[in-house]
Amino acid sequence: MMNTDDVVIHVKEMLERASRPITEECCIYRVPLLIRQLNQEAYTPKIVSIGPYHHNSLHLQNMERHKVMYLKSFLERTNTSMESWIHYIASKEPLIRHCYSDALQFTPNKLVEIISVDSGFILELFWTSNYGTDDMYLSLPWFATTIFCDLLLLENQLPFFVLHDLFCLSVANFGNNDIPPFILLTFGYFQSLNESICLLIQCHHDLRSLTNFYLCGENKTTHGEEPMATNSSVNKWSEAGIKFAITKAMNTGKDVDILVRDGIMENLLGDSDAAAERTKRLCRNIVLSDFQF
Repeated sequence: MMNTDDVVIHVKEMLERASRPITEECCIYRVPLLIRQLNQEAYTPKIVSIGPYHHNSLHLQNMERHKVMYLKSFLERTNTSMESWIHYIASKEPLIRHCYSDALQFTPNKLVEIISVDSGFILELFWTSNYGTDDMYLSLPWFATTIFCDLLLLENQLPFFVLHDLFCLSVANFGNNDIPPFILLTFGYFQSLNESICLLIQCHHDLRSLTNFYLCGENKTTHGEEPMATNSSVNKWSEAGIKFAITKAMNTGKDVDILVRDGIMENLLGDSDAAAERTKRLCRNIVLSDFQF
C-alpha cells in the first residue's frame, strides 16, 4: 500500500524550494526553440562564449585561454587585485543568477569564475579597441569582426551592471579623471552600430540592450494616416519614392541592391539573392509592435 506520508513530505520539500522561474531582475533570455530551429547558427556564438549559456560549448574552448590573458592584462593595467573582483562578484552571485531566464546548473563558485573571466575579457577588449592593442591574434580583421558579432547575440551576454561596477572598481585605482566612463567605452566599441541610428540606453540590462536600435525615417505618417504594409517589398517602396525600409520588406535580390545603393545596409555576402534569403530566414516569426512610418 502506498505510503502517502512520504509523498506529502517530498512535495512539501519541493514547495519549500520553489521559486519564480522569471524574476524582475531577469534580462538575459534564451532564443525560443521555434525561432532557433529556423537557423541554429544565427543564434550560436562562433568564437567566444560570454556568460553561462554557451560556456561548455566545445567549439568555443580555444578562446578560454585568450580570455584569461585579457583578464590578467586588465587587472595589471588597472593595478586591481583578483580578490577584490571575486569578493564583489560573489556578493552579487544570487542577483547575477536571477538575471538569466534559464536555471543555471553551475555551482556558485563556478558561476563567479565564469563571470570574472568573461568580464575581464570584455573590459580589456573594449579598452584596447578604443586605445589600441598589441594582440596580433585578436586584432585580425575577420577574427575581431566575428567576436563583435558574437557579443551581440541574445544568449551571449553578461549583466551590464556587473561590467560597469567592475570597471569603476578597477579604474578607481588610477585616480585619473581623464578616464572615460565605461558606457563611453561601450559606445566606442559598438561605434559602427551608432551611426545614423537612435540608440536606446538601458544600463541595468545586458550589453546587447546598448545596441538595440530603430531606423529613424525622416518622414513618418501622422497618427491619422494609414501606415504602409510591412510586407511590401523595398523595390515597390523605391518606385513610390520612399528611401527607407525595414528588413522584413527584403524579399528579393533587387531589394538588397536598393538598400545597398541608398546606404541602408552593406552586403558582405556579395550575392544579393543570398543576402535576401538569409535576411528573410532571420526575420521569420518576428513581430513588430507599434510599428509605423
